[in-house]
Amino acid sequence: MAEDDVTPEQLAAIAAENEEPEPVNYKPPAQKSVKEIHEMDKDDESLRKYKETLLGNGASEADPGVNNVQVIRMSLICETAPNPLVLDLQDPSVKV
Repeated sequence: MAEDDVTPEQLAAIAAENEEPEPVNYKPPAQKSVKEIHEMDKDDESLRKYKETLLGNGASEADPGVNNVQVIRMSLICETAPNPLVLDLQDPSVKV
């Protein structure tokens, strides 16, 4: 057995060290549409401008049938490889 091998007992000890002592009681806020967020605090000019910077000018409704994020390309970088491996996920020949 090599010196770098970790025993199951060592893995259990590492896992025990990384466990959170008490559960996190975070409760996320209720979801709101972009339109609802735009309509909130209309009277506050600075907040309205800040929201426009983050969300855009128009209050558009998202298409529920489309994912919020569409991954179209993925790059794999390895320190020992000469170049990154770039996968075009819109290419039908790429199996994901």
